[in-house]
Amino acid sequence: MITDDKIRELIAIGGESRNLDYKGPFSWSSVSKDEKIKIAKDVLAFANARDGGVILIGVDDATGELLGLSDEQFSSFDQTKFNDFVQVYTDPRHTSNIYRRELDGKKIVVIEIPEFVDVPIVCRQEATSSADPHKTYLRKAALYKRTDKATSEAIDDADELRELLNRALLRRQDELMAAMTRIINPQRQPEPIAELASYDGEISETDEFISLKIHDALANLGHWTVTFRPTRYVRNRIPELRTVQSMVREARVTARGRDFPYIAEPNASNFGRGFQSWVDMSGYISRTAQAWRAYTSGMFRWKGALWEDTHSEYAGRNVISWVGMIFSFTDWFTFAQRYYERFLEVDDSIRFDFSLIGAKDRALISIPPAGPLFSRYASQETNVLTEGTIDMAELRSDPLGAARRQVRRVLEVFNWNGVTDQLIADWQGRIDGRF
Repeated sequence: MITDDKIRELIAIGGESRNLDYKGPFSWSSVSKDEKIKIAKDVLAFANARDGGVILIGVDDATGELLGLSDEQFSSFDQTKFNDFVQVYTDPRHTSNIYRRELDGKKIVVIEIPEFVDVPIVCRQEATSSADPHKTYLRKAALYKRTDKATSEAIDDADELRELLNRALLRRQDELMAAMTRIINPQRQPEPIAELASYDGEISETDEFISLKIHDALANLGHWTVTFRPTRYVRNRIPELRTVQSMVREARVTARGRDFPYIAEPNASNFGRGFQSWVDMSGYISRTAQAWRAYTSGMFRWKGALWEDTHSEYAGRNVISWVGMIFSFTDWFTFAQRYYERFLEVDDSIRFDFSLIGAKDRALISIPPAGPLFSRYASQETNVLTEGTIDMAELRSDPLGAARRQVRRVLEVFNWNGVTDQLIADWQGRIDGRF
């Protein structure tokens, strides 16, 4: 379920992207078949994109301004009728979610397209223009993609096709590996391996970079530090800087407009040992200051301020959303899975460290649609740390389980001892509609 705040955040981005598309006002009932086919093309492309995508109807695609819809336009978007039309062109059948909302007195329709589940979505049949039969909108048996220019195009590049097919293959492998792990050794915990001290220089360099870029923004705000590193140190495990960059871009987690890690293009660049980015967006809904570096060794380190400390409703209250914490941990482990499966072997392992700075007397809060907390749960620790080692077999097979274990430990530091795996898993299942 996508929330109003999330829709406002997507509009505030102000521009289309690989996972976001704006379309001006129109009625699904009266628009031409050609225009509907163009929407179907976008659905085909978003379905094959990492994390799927969102189409906002009633937003100017040039300016990002919320224009709103008329009552007739608003009511014309019926989920069943929409999917009945689009599924003529999707193989296997792919279902989108449609939400009709009113924001600030203006009506808007949100079409949420999830990423494919098992296999990429192929175009089922050809579609040509009703005005010009020589103009083809959709090619039968074609696979479609979203480009960096926010367009939907057929995949004609062999490398992009291999990446898509490899993503599908890894999903199947992960399902099999998860089942095998549960059957053969469900309680196995990997042992830490030495060599972690070899990363100390890279960690220090990263902290200097982050301090230089966003120190003032983090100085008075609570913030997270996230570190992943292979337990076996190899200085140039990834030989080329461009490869580090491409792998980070391909592995980033995009939850309907919010990326981890966030790549701020004006501030993103290669450096001598890897790829880096930083941004200070303090004051935007759910978007605050963050900076990170990814090294050729495989080490990744990120720092980001708590959005609760800058949000107009929560700033100064010293609080943190427990559901938001679940979403964050899930993002972190999902990114790690996607990133490290590209260059580590199944018998390698990863060290992770998550630190919450500024936790003293900070209390958990529930943000709707989460139900209220009936007790006050707060941390007595100034800094909360959870760390461990996970092997690639487990990371690939069950990143959500790894996230559940670690977020539960942190919630217990906040003195909430009754959190169950099922509660966390239920919220992980709603992650596409996060707030």
